[in-house]
Amino acid sequence: MRYLITCLCILFSLNLWGQISITKSEMPSANDTIRISQARVIDVSSEIAKKGSNSWNFSDLTPTSQDLTSYKSSFQTPYAFYFFNKVGLKTADSLGIGIAQFKNLYTFYTSTNAVYKAEGLGYSYSGIPLAANYIDDDEIYNLPLNYEDSTTNTFDFKFALPIGNLFSVKQTGTRTNEVDGYGSITTPYKTYPNALRVKTTIKGLDSFITQFVSLGFPRNQVIYKWLSKGEKVPVLEIIGNEVGSRFTATQINFRDQYRKLSNSGFLKSNFSVNSTLGQVDVDTFSFTNLTTPIAGNSTWSISPNTFQFVNGSNANSGNPQVIFGKTGIYSVSLTSAIGPTSDDTTATDLITIGTNGQQDISASQGLFPNPNRGVFYLTNGLWTVLKVVNTNGQEVAFKQDGKKVDLKNISNGSYVVMMLNSAGHMKSGMIYINK
Repeated sequence: MRYLITCLCILFSLNLWGQISITKSEMPSANDTIRISQARVIDVSSEIAKKGSNSWNFSDLTPTSQDLTSYKSSFQTPYAFYFFNKVGLKTADSLGIGIAQFKNLYTFYTSTNAVYKAEGLGYSYSGIPLAANYIDDDEIYNLPLNYEDSTTNTFDFKFALPIGNLFSVKQTGTRTNEVDGYGSITTPYKTYPNALRVKTTIKGLDSFITQFVSLGFPRNQVIYKWLSKGEKVPVLEIIGNEVGSRFTATQINFRDQYRKLSNSGFLKSNFSVNSTLGQVDVDTFSFTNLTTPIAGNSTWSISPNTFQFVNGSNANSGNPQVIFGKTGIYSVSLTSAIGPTSDDTTATDLITIGTNGQQDISASQGLFPNPNRGVFYLTNGLWTVLKVVNTNGQEVAFKQDGKKVDLKNISNGSYVVMMLNSAGHMKSGMIYINK
């Protein structure tokens, strides 16, 4: 009996030894630079099913691309005024198109002994640093994290176009964290002998709101994360969907070292276009294939099919040129292939021609002439020109003299005019300068 009790005590002590605690010191801080690899998605259901004291093996993951994640003090960003003494992570260089284009986007976080949370978004619009704060902060983790902890927190965030009431995005929901396992985990990078596994379930609603319509999209997402001492970010993160007890992965990321993945043979399809706004049968759109490691064989697809390739290009050109034949909003897809390996990407609602939010402004709507030679006039005394921007969303310098708007020093092309009336209503439309 004494021998049995001794063995049980040893076993119990070993289990305790494997249960680490994740505290504030394990959260990202300013000047942390971490390399994250994205892996090819495979079936991980057998490893996901393991709970409690366990050993997880993901050594067979294949990295396909990498990102260098850099955390900065808010004082190292343009948004220190809004997020004093916070930690920022750049999430995108640009987002959106036309008048709804935002640049230099950062998400800002706070860590205390009790919580690690997201507090808001910093972004630049027309060169002006702005911010959108959470109405209800998103608590990423309640700290410290220990095995068998379970918490549920709410979040509420609204991001709006800073001009008028044209467009906004609202996210609400709950984030539930369950620390359901501990033990060792092996990734292609290395083996971590002591880690905690956190199952995060996010349930919410993403709403896209305009002056005319509000669309809501349910969000149901499950994320499995393994945290270890000294790593600052999850050593492995698997994002996916769960139906019943069946989990299906859609994205896999892991902490990693530098890898020269450009020689791996895996493709990442990508492209750019010189403009996203234009006029029917006038503006030429030039596409550039940015697929890595090399462009390979290209196949372009544009919807709807009211366009034509020009200047000798076609659907299989590396860098085609296109003119659109009807007003509307167009989506563009690119498939790149090298031998049996291929990858595709789609930019939905990428290019706007004429209508659908960027309408040609006529005299009856308050402006004449259109097209013009660099000078136009306000024909309705209720409307005032608020701003003129180019197709990249950059404000154009102009002089307004009463009802006259002088753009004679501006080059030929398509521009977006934002107009405001005395009732505070705003509309936008396209004008065309052809001197």
